[in-house]
Amino acid sequence: MSSPAAASGPVARITASDGQLVVVNVEVADNDQSMMVGLSKRQSMPEDAGMVFVFPADVQVPFWMKDTWIDLSIAFIASDGKIVEIQDMANNTEDIHQPSKAYRYSLEVNQGFFKRNGINTGDRVEFQLGGR
Repeated sequence: MSSPAAASGPVARITASDGQLVVVNVEVADNDQSMMVGLSKRQSMPEDAGMVFVFPADVQVPFWMKDTWIDLSIAFIASDGKIVEIQDMANNTEDIHQPSKAYRYSLEVNQGFFKRNGINTGDRVEFQLGGR
């Protein structure tokens, strides 16, 4: 976990139910090309890093892990910043990951990151994406 002051560039600030603030340095996927590539073909990712997918409206778009070599966890986040669902995703599979509710953002991090940091469904996320 990084401290709030240490973050530079786009970040997701997650307020866990116990009040703890967790900051994730994020890459932003906000167009068709960056969303299609996502975190595929990477060997590793820093513990305090992730990728946020920003959709122009609420969606129920499924995710899969084809050609993604890192086990990930994904949080599906509503337009108001509330986490609606968290799922673990095994690397290099074609299993479909889709929440039961619509969402506006999704945040992918190393698998287990949310659990290790006490982050659960219902917790709040605020994005600072540098003018995006």
